[in-house]
Amino acid sequence: MAEISVRVGSRAEAEWLWSRLLGARILDRPLRVVVEAHPAPDARLAEVREAVERGLGQRMLDRAWFEPLNAA
Repeated sequence: MAEISVRVGSRAEAEWLWSRLLGARILDRPLRVVVEAHPAPDARLAEVREAVERGLGQRMLDRAWFEPLNAA
């Protein structure tokens, strides 16, 4: 499985999401959190989705969406 990329609306949102995902990094153009590929891709994707849902539910994230890494 490839890396997982989640686009967010602000640097604060990126930092919040990054702090919850081991092995993640923040990229600035466009602003997004990228999670490294993992040997158990379904479990890793579920972990990322759960973190995004938690952030949206707690209003720590205004919006977040998954995107392909090759998106401009």
